[in-house]
Amino acid sequence: MRANNLTLLTDLYELTMMQGYFKNPTNQTVIFDMFYRTNPCGGAFAITAGLEQMIEYIENLHFTTEDIEYLRGLDIFEEDFLEYLSNFQFTGDIYAIPEGTVVFPREPLVKVVAPIMEAQLVETAILNIINHQSLIATKAARVCYAAKGDAIMEFGLRRAQGPDAGIFGARAAVIGGCAGTSCVLTGKMFDVPVLGTHAHSWIMSFPDEYTAFKTYAKLYPNACTLLVDTYDVLKSGVPNAIRVFEEMREEGIPLTQYGIRIDSGDLAYLSKEAYKMLAAAGFDDAIISASSDLDEYLIDSLKAQDAKINSWGVGTRLITSNDNPAFGGVYKLAAVKDADSTEFTPKIKLSENTEKVTNPGNKTVYRLYSKTTGKIKADLICLADEKLNEEENMVLFDPIDTWKKTKVLGGTYEVRELLVPVIKAGKRVYESPSVMELRDYCQKEQGTLWDESRRFVSCVAGDVILAAPDHHAQHAGNILGVVRMVDAGAPELFVRFAAGGAQMKEDVALRDFLGFILIPDRPVGWGRRGGFGIAARGLVIRAVRLFDGPGLSVNRLFGGDVLCGCFGGVIDGKECRAPVAVLREREARFRQGAFYVLLEKLIGRVAVLFFR
Repeated sequence: MRANNLTLLTDLYELTMMQGYFKNPTNQTVIFDMFYRTNPCGGAFAITAGLEQMIEYIENLHFTTEDIEYLRGLDIFEEDFLEYLSNFQFTGDIYAIPEGTVVFPREPLVKVVAPIMEAQLVETAILNIINHQSLIATKAARVCYAAKGDAIMEFGLRRAQGPDAGIFGARAAVIGGCAGTSCVLTGKMFDVPVLGTHAHSWIMSFPDEYTAFKTYAKLYPNACTLLVDTYDVLKSGVPNAIRVFEEMREEGIPLTQYGIRIDSGDLAYLSKEAYKMLAAAGFDDAIISASSDLDEYLIDSLKAQDAKINSWGVGTRLITSNDNPAFGGVYKLAAVKDADSTEFTPKIKLSENTEKVTNPGNKTVYRLYSKTTGKIKADLICLADEKLNEEENMVLFDPIDTWKKTKVLGGTYEVRELLVPVIKAGKRVYESPSVMELRDYCQKEQGTLWDESRRFVSCVAGDVILAAPDHHAQHAGNILGVVRMVDAGAPELFVRFAAGGAQMKEDVALRDFLGFILIPDRPVGWGRRGGFGIAARGLVIRAVRLFDGPGLSVNRLFGGDVLCGCFGGVIDGKECRAPVAVLREREARFRQGAFYVLLEKLIGRVAVLFFR
């Protein structure tokens, strides 16, 4: 990849959109977030990888004369736009989470801040590079965890989906924890260990198995691992291997890196029987390596069966991540700034699929570590200008299951900002560590995970949360305020609410309010069902439904996490008004009822909202 110009490694619609922006100039600077929604392989975390290749792609981003000629031949691009492309350079900024870092869904792995045409062009390649390597690094981390400290050899090149997948997949696998790879080109490009023994064809090319083993041992006495399952593991392979090892010992050849490999059969049974035979002959320190379509689940099972295997060769199911062959990263517009503006305007993508609703705004990610254990407590998605005080109490809540809350006491945690600048004004400002250094870093990163997050069954996902310091919790009691919100495709709406605390001004920033603001996506009325979106601290994060009840209606988040009373309103000129006195009476009755008391016990604080 280092020698390749990958500028045309993009989807056609990126270029057609670029021409649209070119013909209708807005001079917008935008922010795109690259993130993923679901952890791969049913796990509780992922490992990010591919950053170095992404930076190299940006550094080498330019349209050659041949590129321009090809695009001209498509007959869809005008000459003035092609002239612009011929002088194209990336001038924006990119922030990213370093390779080898443990990451979780919904948090930006890469943030691009650039003129809109530039940011649009790089979407496809960023996704292609980060998605693939993050997937394989994550799979490798799972496989290595199952091996419980035994070495994992990656040798899936022949089963990878093409040369690049083999080369860069092996790179990612080493970052994830593999001891080395069979891919020689990966070894050369990234200075990682290359490993390998021999194939069944080597054995079969000799008159007999013993001669094949003896010849191989003479060639490679310091790396003599013999494949013992060509004919019969226990009756032929292991006895012939022992014979060769005994001869080497008698000749005074040091037996250091030596052992056997089993590539088929019942690996648990065969390894235990082979170990007995080797130990009886005085070779109890011999490596017993296994292969044969291994993955984390099979390795974990073999460990549970006390298989005498201490080295593992993992190919197909690692390099293809066969049970989860795609990472699922996405690249979404988060904010826009016009040329005459000094601040970004948040942008949000709405969807009936709540997991596809995006978090808008210029964001960063902070990680909280426990000072006593060093383990990850949570990741916080914050606005970029927010600063955290480690001495301040924090109220943390899950942005999807918002009823999941916890309080973190000041002085008990440490904070680390995950996103770091890698490109500024189009130039590299970040030097990547070597792959082996990234591997060491990744091992330390995985050490910050709780054991519950690493198991393969019923794992506990890491928390990615929207957070607010305790001083924001002053909004608790009897506030009345008015907030005006305009949402694409929805009418302007004035919301009057009672949520508690000191008096709130009309121009209060939503991000300073811990309660919930309801935003209709279609007209609703008193006692009628309707659809809503829900926002926390200004970020629309869930869709809710309106349920009828006696004397009032109740909005309930999917999954039953937060409930709010809704008391009436006027939307888009439709009459559904109740007098203020009636609203206050209904609110008071609601707050005095057993239902409200139950809600307070469940979620700690209830925001009662009504339309006015």
